[in-house]
Amino acid sequence: MALIACSECKKLISDQASTCPSCGMPQSIKSKVTAPSAKKPKTILPERSHKFFGILALVLIATVVLFSAKKDEKKDEASLGLPAAAAANNALSCGEELDCLAKVSKRDAEKSCRDNVEGQAKHSFEWTNWAIDGIFTQYSWRDRQAKTITLAGDTVKFQNGFGAWTIMRYYCDYDPAKKALLSVRVSEGRLPKVEK
Repeated sequence: MALIACSECKKLISDQASTCPSCGMPQSIKSKVTAPSAKKPKTILPERSHKFFGILALVLIATVVLFSAKKDEKKDEASLGLPAAAAANNALSCGEELDCLAKVSKRDAEKSCRDNVEGQAKHSFEWTNWAIDGIFTQYSWRDRQAKTITLAGDTVKFQNGFGAWTIMRYYCDYDPAKKALLSVRVSEGRLPKVEK
């Protein structure tokens, strides 16, 4: 059932009505004129297709970024002269090499350290670029004889009670042989720049 304009009074009436309920004018098939306000519904397909292609583009960009990060990790492991399996699974094969221990340990330490850092935020927190570079930007020996290391970073912001954001630095002490997080320290500010 559609609405049409009465041929006499121009009020909207049913196309099934034989007379206009307002003015009583008989309606015939010839006098049926569609109401001027009745418009065809707009298709929303173009808007949906833009959203679809936008999401698809984001997924493709994320995929490229993640694959390029994985390639860089493999290049780093290869530059250390370690087989990929040994570098990924066995910190003992690094010996006394701090660079090797740090690179092997970063992936394992990141999840537990990230969870501990987030747990120290009193309000909201936000990681700035951890998905691309990881959360650790510096590393050092914690105890060289025990072969434990300290991984550090400053890629998180904590929000205070007034809504202001503060960049935080964090230090995660890690034992690569046991694959165990030893301690986490968080304080305000950026890490000091280290020249190599």
